[in-house]
Amino acid sequence: MPYYLFDWNSDRLEKLALNGVDPDEFEAIVMNPDSTAISRSSGRPMAFGTDDHGEEIVCVYEIEEDDLTVSPITAYYTGE
Repeated sequence: MPYYLFDWNSDRLEKLALNGVDPDEFEAIVMNPDSTAISRSSGRPMAFGTDDHGEEIVCVYEIEEDDLTVSPITAYYTGE
């Protein structure tokens, strides 16, 4: 399981909040995803996982040049 530093700012936190995703859930999914993919539209990495209620969340992020820092972009529930 990789370990990352997450670069949170108010805009990123607000975007997650608008989609009902908790930052702790985002971090847990990115560090230990059920699966991963690359976004076809942005080319960014995506991590898939579930919240405490078993609902699937997609986390989109960027890994900075230091290969240690993650910049969260967005996260959302898939609704499946």
